Amino acid sequence: MVSSAASSNPEHNQSEKNFPIRNGFEVLKLIDFTLDHASAKSVQGRFVVSKASCQPFGVLHDGVTAYIAESLGSLGAGIASGLRVAGIELTINYLQAARLGEEVVVTATPILAGNRTQVWNITFLASKEEDSSTESSPPKVFAVSRLTLIVGLPYDGSDLKKKTPQLSSSL
Repeated sequence: MVSSAASSNPEHNQSEKNFPIRNGFEVLKLIDFTLDHASAKSVQGRFVVSKASCQPFGVLHDGVTAYIAESLGSLGAGIASGLRVAGIELTINYLQAARLGEEVVVTATPILAGNRTQVWNITFLASKEEDSSTESSPPKVFAVSRLTLIVGLPYDGSDLKKKTPQLSSSL
């Protein structure tokens, strides 16, 4: 479940007041994603690769990776700016596969936190869930992403009030 870890860090608590970290994360609930930390300097969360997040071949679906990258980068950019942001470019390089049962830790950090644009780097680390009977291996970087966002888009909520056009049932 998407949650924010309790924090004694005043910056973290202040950022939660300025930017609603729970809105827009509904999809991440499907993979039991946990948000560990969110601030203007970094956003971090984790989940275990499950059947809900895998391709039929038992590896993490790249669409899930893209959704997480844009979500965490956008969250950090929104906290940093205090304004509405939107992704305008997302790139992801896959270095290895993240397999079913591996724990994934995702960290987003700003490269540029400007007034009109921001660029965030998102790193995906995977490690096998620890089993007390086996020696654990160090986490591996399996994907890196870069997200460019535009900052300060107007928002008055009117787009939520518009009705979705209905398609005709007859062709």
